[in-house]
Amino acid sequence: MLRIKQPSLKYKVYFYFLFFLSLYMLCIFGVRKSGYTVPHAMRQDLLTVLSNQTFNEADYALIYEQTGLAAPIVNELKKHSAFEQKLLEFQENFFKKVKLADRPLNLVTKEDYLLNEKGLAYAHFEIAPYKNGDIFLTKSTHTLGWRHGHCGLVVDEKRGKTLEAFSPGTISSENDANRWRYYPTFKMLRVINITSEQKQEVVNYALTHLNGIPYGILASKEQGQTPQKTHCSLLIWQSFYYTLGIDLDSNKGYFVSPENIAKSSLLETLQFIGFSAKKEW
Repeated sequence: MLRIKQPSLKYKVYFYFLFFLSLYMLCIFGVRKSGYTVPHAMRQDLLTVLSNQTFNEADYALIYEQTGLAAPIVNELKKHSAFEQKLLEFQENFFKKVKLADRPLNLVTKEDYLLNEKGLAYAHFEIAPYKNGDIFLTKSTHTLGWRHGHCGLVVDEKRGKTLEAFSPGTISSENDANRWRYYPTFKMLRVINITSEQKQEVVNYALTHLNGIPYGILASKEQGQTPQKTHCSLLIWQSFYYTLGIDLDSNKGYFVSPENIAKSSLLETLQFIGFSAKKEW
């Protein structure tokens, strides 16, 4: 079992003081850059590559940088009759110019979204086929200048549901996976080399032990099999650690963030949009 020393009251006081001081300084100096990254590659014609019966490594690499879709997703989509058209639609959305805005989630936290020609929020891309146990992640949430991001766990691929913990004062809950399409930035991640049965074990644990529990920004990793509090990235960490012993926190610290999840070497990126193709975060 993971052993992490519990923080003392003094540590918590210092943590909160430094945390809010940092957020205040970020707010004062206006240090908040857009989390959206335009594609680093120039748009290319994919029809020649997509018409091939099989793809080599270079083909997959080109498709990845032109659509944001990795080889496992490409292979799954290749089974469909409208494969070429579908990939071209992903490419169109991948290179589409965007206009960003943000809206409040609470008194200090906001989330980015996209505006259409009429100034309304819209879903700007299609989520590739996903499976139970997949992880959704965005950089499009920020608190007083700190772009911490958000993440969720796919718990029902058929109904299109994710399990998420949002912000202080809320409880974790199932949400519509389609709402992720409104974020300017999106990644779909999957743990490498685990079976469908293991993924379902993770989902069953999450729905049993992590659904409907209070949000806690300082919730400890060492709560055991029945956590009393969680937050978005901790929920994902708990789900995999307490079922399969898989530690998705890339820096192994007291606090796990969406960035720590994104940088885990145990995950592969299946789809991205608004992120850099060359960076995990």
